Amino acid sequence: DINASYYIKGLTSSKLEELRKANIDEFMENITAIVDKLEGYGVEVILCTPTPYDDATDTTSEKSVGLGMCAERLRELAQERDLKVIDHFANMYPLRSQKYWGPDYIHPNKLGQHVMAQSVMYSLGYIDKMDVDTAMSSFSEENAKISTMAYNFQMMIMTERSLRAQGYADVAARKARATELRNSDQTSDMYKWIYQNYLDLIDNAIETREEIINLTEEMSYKD
Repeated sequence: DINASYYIKGLTSSKLEELRKANIDEFMENITAIVDKLEGYGVEVILCTPTPYDDATDTTSEKSVGLGMCAERLRELAQERDLKVIDHFANMYPLRSQKYWGPDYIHPNKLGQHVMAQSVMYSLGYIDKMDVDTAMSSFSEENAKISTMAYNFQMMIMTERSLRAQGYADVAARKARATELRNSDQTSDMYKWIYQNYLDLIDNAIETREEIINLTEEMSYKD
């Protein structure tokens, strides 16, 4: 959303500042349009600021500058509209380190995802203090299974939409393209997994969706 090329450490110019501002203005126009539409349907809107970038580990980038500006603008919108806001940026900015972030410095690792859940509960007033040291492994096996299945299913849907948007009209063509991309030397390891996940799930998408729903409904929330 912020355009990573605008936040290479050491690059500064008045033109770059204009580009940064224009990009964040567009981001906020889109967010505001979404809020307007949701409120028009009577939906209670809760805004979320972005998680920061782990620039403590990756010292070549200052993406957290842009993400911080997005966070500030979202807080302003929340105040203007009297909306709740989950402030991931403020809650997680002090935790920028390999302990909480994956190798791409953008996506939190398993412990970081736990902290995101804590951030949600803390921002909404369900807990008084965030627990930033409890590993995901302490969650129940049932919870972990549902979370993994739901994530994989979400990634399959996103890949399906992307392939459709590229003009692959039928499932056979989409599977062929996913196989081609999975096998390409130009595809990163992360995207190789994404395309393999798509191939693993696409033929049984409806059944997988029903299984996730059933497991969620049966799950006990006593913990």
